[in-house]
Amino acid sequence: KTWEGQTRTFDIELYDEPHAFFANGFVTHNSHSVAYSQLTYITAMLKYRYPAEFMCAILMNEKDKISVSNYLSECKRLGVPVRTPHVNKSGIGYDVRDGVIYMGLSNIKQISDVRAQKIILGRPYTSYEDLKSKITAKGSGMGKMVMDSLEAIGATEFPDHPVDREACRENYFEYLGIATFDNAQVTPKMRERLTPLDEYEDKTTDIVVGIVQKIESKNGWTRVDFVDETGQCGFFVNKDHPFKKGHKYILCIAGGYSSSIVGHLDLSDFSANNSIVRYLTGEFDNDNHYLISAKMSETKKGTPKAELIVSYRGRLIPATAWSDTIPMARKCRTGDKIRFRVKSDKTWGNTLVAMMKDE
Repeated sequence: KTWEGQTRTFDIELYDEPHAFFANGFVTHNSHSVAYSQLTYITAMLKYRYPAEFMCAILMNEKDKISVSNYLSECKRLGVPVRTPHVNKSGIGYDVRDGVIYMGLSNIKQISDVRAQKIILGRPYTSYEDLKSKITAKGSGMGKMVMDSLEAIGATEFPDHPVDREACRENYFEYLGIATFDNAQVTPKMRERLTPLDEYEDKTTDIVVGIVQKIESKNGWTRVDFVDETGQCGFFVNKDHPFKKGHKYILCIAGGYSSSIVGHLDLSDFSANNSIVRYLTGEFDNDNHYLISAKMSETKKGTPKAELIVSYRGRLIPATAWSDTIPMARKCRTGDKIRFRVKSDKTWGNTLVAMMKDE
């Protein structure tokens, strides 16, 4: 409060100040809240009524590659079409026309705004050979690296040079930040059992598919962030985890007291005999129990435990084995038909009581 005629003094008195409140460690005045409410209302309205224009504006002003990837996933969720670049059609950056977002040449890995402008100035390109001769010409300031980037995402399609779109989609995440999963090995039947990341809920047991977007280690912990066509999700893992940035994985996530990755399959090492794949294809949909995934770990206090995911009639059941039942679990392998019994607790989830291979 300011007292007239005296030195300016600010005395914060929350108990009798009707226009302020204390939140997240800060004293916040109602005017501050109103300003943010107005901003939130306006942006929400713009996103609802003009989703393509709204997302295009965000993408144009975002430089962080991970954020760009997440926003492109949001476009997919909103149903906003996104078209990949072409040397004869694209501008420098993002553009929107008739509800469709068109990616620019500078949105391609290794191509800066300056290089994108040079590509545009060289138009029109009448054929693939015409394009290649201009891009790789001595003194062009572009060269083979730019040509390789254009080819990687199919921006060099001409009548004399058709492109393999399926092969190009495999490069979309690395070169454009678009998470795609058009892998022919993951069949439509398998996809029916995969949970999109925007639908995944903590504490649930699910199988998801995602690209490793970011790996962060700090103060003794490691977190791996995955992204798919719908959203992004992060999981804490051991420091000696097997995950590689940019690789695509099918993940078995155990819910319960704490969620964790119990099993995984790198799609570059796809195998139809993998127990996760066999579950996704419906091979285990019967009245027997099957061990889908298993992982040894330990608590913060160093107590060993085994995390398990079992299938029964197509339903996934998580369980934890402690020191007294770990020897039982070790005798079974993923994919085995097993006999299985647990004790359930609302707080701690399922604890393994008995387990053996069913001959």
